[in-house]
Amino acid sequence: MAGRNSGRSGGPRGGVGDIVRGMMLLGRGSASGMGFFGGTVDAFLNALAPQLAWQIVISVLMLAQSPGAMNLTKALLLLCGVLLPPVVTHRLAVLWGREDRWLRYATASLWCDWLTLFVFVVALMLCLALLSSLMAPALVIGIIIASKTYEFWLRWFVARTGLGLGGWQSLTLVLSVLFALLALDALALLLPPHYDAWHDLLTSLQRRGR
Repeated sequence: MAGRNSGRSGGPRGGVGDIVRGMMLLGRGSASGMGFFGGTVDAFLNALAPQLAWQIVISVLMLAQSPGAMNLTKALLLLCGVLLPPVVTHRLAVLWGREDRWLRYATASLWCDWLTLFVFVVALMLCLALLSSLMAPALVIGIIIASKTYEFWLRWFVARTGLGLGGWQSLTLVLSVLFALLALDALALLLPPHYDAWHDLLTSLQRRGR
């Protein structure tokens, strides 16, 4: 019941301190963290802006280094990867009668993306620093699996807490977002210039592991 009530608790939220506390609480499985996020349009846009800005900077650097259809496709995929999840989750929230909870949930979900990224980067840096380079490729794969498992769980937990969903509905939401992103990658592969995002990722990891 705590998870179902936390989405509406508290007064105005969304300051930096509240965001950090909310991320830390949700990150360790405490439903009370949801109450530290704002449930307004401004709070949602403030959470969305850093991710969009980050992807725009990456996109501009890619296109400046090597203009062309392939890098333009990569840039569009990066931007769509940020915008698509809120669209999918909003449609499901409306379908399940949880639209009134969606802004707070979406705000928390966007901020928690930075937490999963931080966990991945720290773990990767520590492992690559402590172990020999010959073991790096296997370690990178293991870290990716572990970090993505944590990310999957955190998305499920935030959905369950923020939208007041049951376990299976939360799983459906997370899988729906995942399948939508995979469909986007498949579309990029099918249409010219036929960009293969997964091959690009594996190739990049192999280069770093050498």
